[in-house]
Amino acid sequence: MKELIHVYEQEDQAVNEKIQKFIQNNPDVTYSKVNSDSDVELFRYYAMKFPVIEYPLFLGYVNGDLQDGHIGFGTEMVLSSLIN
Repeated sequence: MKELIHVYEQEDQAVNEKIQKFIQNNPDVTYSKVNSDSDVELFRYYAMKFPVIEYPLFLGYVNGDLQDGHIGFGTEMVLSSLIN
């Protein structure tokens, strides 16, 4: 199972459109969003586990194991590299 977790503070329409394209091109990936306002507890969990000062943060998991992470928005190739 492949999962991409998107941890963010503010909604960004341009980022959302690129992620939607990524999801369409990678139907085997489960995509989850964690927002600082609507998912406070979960956001705090990730913020404490991965103490970064810039968001968005993307985390790629394969079979429950963290493969890689990326700070800031990346291209479809960068997002793919997190889960492959």
